[in-house]
Amino acid sequence: MMSTFTFSFVILLLGVLQSHVQAADPDLLTDFFVPAGVNASEVDGADFSFKLLTDGAAITTVDFSLKVAFATQFSALTGLGVSFAAVNIQPKGVVPLHIHARGSEIIFIISGQLKVGFVDSTNKLFTSILETGDMFVFPKGMVHYYANLNESVAVSAAVAFGSSEPGLALLPSNLFGSGISSKVLEKSFSASPEAISSLKAPFEGVTIQQ
Repeated sequence: MMSTFTFSFVILLLGVLQSHVQAADPDLLTDFFVPAGVNASEVDGADFSFKLLTDGAAITTVDFSLKVAFATQFSALTGLGVSFAAVNIQPKGVVPLHIHARGSEIIFIISGQLKVGFVDSTNKLFTSILETGDMFVFPKGMVHYYANLNESVAVSAAVAFGSSEPGLALLPSNLFGSGISSKVLEKSFSASPEAISSLKAPFEGVTIQQ
């Protein structure tokens, strides 16, 4: 369970992101989003709450588990320029290279130690080792990753985004599980047909749901 400090920090973190949101999300012309077919007078506090751990969209692998609340799952976020996720990374686990095309990201370490990094448009790599209570920001659209280097202790973290729909593109599945021609991939990576076939194999018959 989150401590009072952690909960307060997460609320502050979301507020900071909201204050810096750019044009990724269109401005609302009302105080808040009202779903189609719903009378605004019928909206109450329950419409602004969300059970992340039970109702959040889930991505689970042997390396990590992720629960997200984007506007798709939590409609009250629509137009507010913020969204949220909770992630647990197993010992020696990696959250693979990925991007969020429509929003910056801030990660806050609840427990454990995590190596994080991103690559900018000049191909420069920025990395940091984060401890409990540390945070790190990933600029919008940059390729980034997390890696738990500990062999026995899992990492728990809270993640906030500067968009209600930041998007999530996991590069391994995007590149090797989306149906891109093997010939294109061979040329792009100067790789042999055998190497590309090996990289594609884990994604054959797999549907990525986000």
